[in-house]
Amino acid sequence: MWIERSVEERKAFVDSRRRNKVYLAIIATIAVAILLSFFRGGFEAANSGKSYFVGDLPAILVRLPAAAIGGVLVGVMVLFLYGRQSTMICASCGEAKVADSTTTCVCGGHFYDISQIKWIRDSEPLEGGEPIDSTRKPLSHATKNKNA
Repeated sequence: MWIERSVEERKAFVDSRRRNKVYLAIIATIAVAILLSFFRGGFEAANSGKSYFVGDLPAILVRLPAAAIGGVLVGVMVLFLYGRQSTMICASCGEAKVADSTTTCVCGGHFYDISQIKWIRDSEPLEGGEPIDSTRKPLSHATKNKNA
């Protein structure tokens, strides 16, 4: 069942997403910089008859500034463009979609941002959240009756 995340869980979820986005940007920056510095391509490699890998140090040093700039540009693009759209989940049927202006599902339930809810198995105890029904109201009355 879907339950609401606590304030601490929401903060941890958002921080984790942000941290993963930064890690991905760093990895993309390094990968592009390495590719641009150690491999020649295009017209130069095709007409030289040599390998695509540049093994001599002077050629690598010549490419290093351009490789660093290209790597940083790709890293910045990843940082600002990756993960801009949020995922929405219907608490009733589990349907997922990209966030838009529609908040009602075809099943009659409502969509919630993934940072606000989490899935737990029915056998797990409720920790920090309450079940959500399709009317966007917490089911606190249902959990009280179930425990009584």
